[in-house]
Amino acid sequence: PERVGPELTLIDLFRQTRAQCWIALMVARGFMVDPKAVALLKDLVSRERDFVLKRLQERGLVRANGQRDIKAAAAWMEGVCIAKGLTIKKTTGGEKTGPQVSLDEEACLDTKDPILADYASYTSLTNILSKDVGALEEPAQRGFPIQARFETMVHSGRLSSSGGKGKKSSTFGYQMHNVRKELGIKRIKKLDERIDEKVGVRQCFVPRPGFVLGSIDYSMFELHSWAQASIYLGVPLHKLIEALNAGRDVHLALGARLLSITYEEAVARKKEPKVK
Repeated sequence: PERVGPELTLIDLFRQTRAQCWIALMVARGFMVDPKAVALLKDLVSRERDFVLKRLQERGLVRANGQRDIKAAAAWMEGVCIAKGLTIKKTTGGEKTGPQVSLDEEACLDTKDPILADYASYTSLTNILSKDVGALEEPAQRGFPIQARFETMVHSGRLSSSGGKGKKSSTFGYQMHNVRKELGIKRIKKLDERIDEKVGVRQCFVPRPGFVLGSIDYSMFELHSWAQASIYLGVPLHKLIEALNAGRDVHLALGARLLSITYEEAVARKKEPKVK
């Protein structure tokens, strides 16, 4: 940029541009899915969901038709919190309903109650079956590629993607950026010896013959983009740019400034077992 010296230009602008080109190329060709992996995932998730469903129905938290009983679950949450002396978390609520007992995953797991933990996982397991497995099953069986649509510079600052299949199309869209992580439920390992601890949608995607799939995490991507944008706007964020070009952990550098210590001291303290 003409407004600032060349020493301020981020060294990885080229890498960002190249990464965007590779994303476009990958999407154009699509991703293949292993039908055996999809079938195994469906079997494991279905069995885990049935196990959780039975426990919840026995306690009246899920109806016979599979729908959750919100009032019963809220009453269970209140009873657990009162018995354990915990604060009952509330939602912000709407104009008509007002604050309600929170039954999201975080609230349920924070109670360390096994039934509420099952309640939290029930929705996730149901979504995996209906959305994830549902989206992968047909293209996996027919050998069609998954083709997502990526969007950059969304309001959240992250990379967005979407997907949808046309009735007469031979390609299938899928929301790639939000594939659910490994199920994280310990019991699922014991259900089938063919699977290790990593069971999830990610394991269903496979490379074409002669190719491999690589997992790449672009460290602090948003911060790099923010810093580069500041250069082009003529108001470069000098401290941020210097830290990124030096390969420093920006979050740790900020913590060092707040604690009035050097970056090297912060790195040393981070290695201490009692320091989080």
